Amino acid sequence: RPSKAFAPTAEKTPSGPQPGPNEHDYALMFVRLGAFANGRGDPERAVAVFRRALALVPDLAEAHNGLGSVLLTQGKRAEAAIHLERALALAPELYETYGDVLATFFQLVPAIGDAVTRAAQAWPTRLDAAALLGPAGLGALADNAFLRRLLESHTVCDLAFERFLTALRPLLAAVAERSEPAGEADAPLLGLACALARQCFLNDYVFALTRDEAQQADRLRQAVIAELDASRPVAPLRLAALASYVPLGDLPSADRLLGPDWPAPLAGVIAQQIAEPRREREFESAIPRLTEIADATSAAVRRQYEESPYPRWVEPASQPPQETVRAYLRRRFPSAMLPGGEGGCDMLIAGCGTGRHPVEVARRFSNVRILALDLSGKSLAYALRKSRELGLAQIDYAQADILELGTLERRFDAIDAGGVLHHLADPFAGWRILWSRLREGGAMRVALYSARARRDIDAARSFVAERGFAPTPDDIRRCREELLATPLRTVAQRYDFFSTSECRDLLFHVQEQGLTLPAIKDFLTAAGARMIGFELPQGTGEAYRTRFPDDPAMTDLDHWHAFEQDHPDTFAAMYQFWIAKN
Repeated sequence: RPSKAFAPTAEKTPSGPQPGPNEHDYALMFVRLGAFANGRGDPERAVAVFRRALALVPDLAEAHNGLGSVLLTQGKRAEAAIHLERALALAPELYETYGDVLATFFQLVPAIGDAVTRAAQAWPTRLDAAALLGPAGLGALADNAFLRRLLESHTVCDLAFERFLTALRPLLAAVAERSEPAGEADAPLLGLACALARQCFLNDYVFALTRDEAQQADRLRQAVIAELDASRPVAPLRLAALASYVPLGDLPSADRLLGPDWPAPLAGVIAQQIAEPRREREFESAIPRLTEIADATSAAVRRQYEESPYPRWVEPASQPPQETVRAYLRRRFPSAMLPGGEGGCDMLIAGCGTGRHPVEVARRFSNVRILALDLSGKSLAYALRKSRELGLAQIDYAQADILELGTLERRFDAIDAGGVLHHLADPFAGWRILWSRLREGGAMRVALYSARARRDIDAARSFVAERGFAPTPDDIRRCREELLATPLRTVAQRYDFFSTSECRDLLFHVQEQGLTLPAIKDFLTAAGARMIGFELPQGTGEAYRTRFPDDPAMTDLDHWHAFEQDHPDTFAAMYQFWIAKN
């Protein structure tokens, strides 16, 4: 399945004239000069140069990030927060990992880092506001724009921070229970409560829930339903707090929430939880079905992703300079013999999920036309909504089973099968069918689970089966807590652990099969396929070259198999590689 990524919100498109290529190039030059000045120990010069970049291109993420980082080292946290929040909104991928985002946040607000530590140490006890946040209580968080942006756009992937937010949720709910429709005192907390509600929707309400808190949430729900049924005004804070426990779209009178002129933070929650899912339901009926879904395993996988489509991504990686598929492969694999030409590319993406991957492919590659397929209609509807919001007309979506594509007359210049084949009863049967749809001279990207790299996942799945957990939200939440009390807690190092749907995919999948490099080599030999190369982190490639200098192209699967035996976590993020059809 696709990995996490993020998509630009409407505010990323500034109004007024857009900077031309010259202004953008000049601004980037100033960003480089600012970074150089800061590296030379001249932060004042760096600040001045970053400001010049922003004068040319006010929404240049790199300039905001550079300026905010320097201001932060100077102790100017309030001004730094403004620029770092803007950079986070414009280009989340400037942070290499989720941990980098949190580290920046804790530098901006050191007291919150201490509160996160206290929440994690006290777990499973939920601290009150004074014990968690000190004398300032909830007010310490109320106006923090960086925190709100973080919660609205990134699924929390840090256990200690999750504990902190889990403790925060009932504190906000307690204030919300006493809230009045026109309660001005609630206004500073409303933005925080709405950001937390949006986070909980993104992670499919994965936070642990005590019995008392469940009762508290039910009281909120009953109060909101009663107010809606009686056509009385609903307190915005109460509605936001409820939305951090259940989707507002599940309320029996949810349609009534679409009319009022809500405060902007709450309007965003209502759009996320009511209006957007409604639009997806409309799109779902319009998505064509390209094949039947008759295979029993395919039908079971389809049911899982209809019930638990994922990820609920918000923002994809910012658009890089476009290039052809061939130019990308040439840059990524300079030693490889490459297929195809520089012209247009007809691409098939098999197992597209909720659309993050085809969106990023469409934004990266020039002159590409994409057919994106998936078993799940709900996943495809999410993908279609996001693609239309981004104005990407070069992607067509359809529901189909890979195993039925043998009758498809259409052929493709490139095929992407990332994270889908290992969910078939016979991965190689599906691979053969996709391979038959690739034109001569075409290229194919494949991503497969490594059996060796997922030993911890296999052990955790055995734990799930032994304890009899079902793939329901309540059981997934309980399972996570029990796993974290065992040596199997290492599974929490994977991002997939941090949302209900993704945790279901990680530990409860109805069909999953890890593969080995010798088996992959046998398939490639039989198919007459030629390795182009692996997509690898820089450090992995350097370590491989050191051990196997006789393989400069890094395509010898026997060597890679030996390397993986010594470094079993090498392919924890799957085997990801390109092959060519001669």
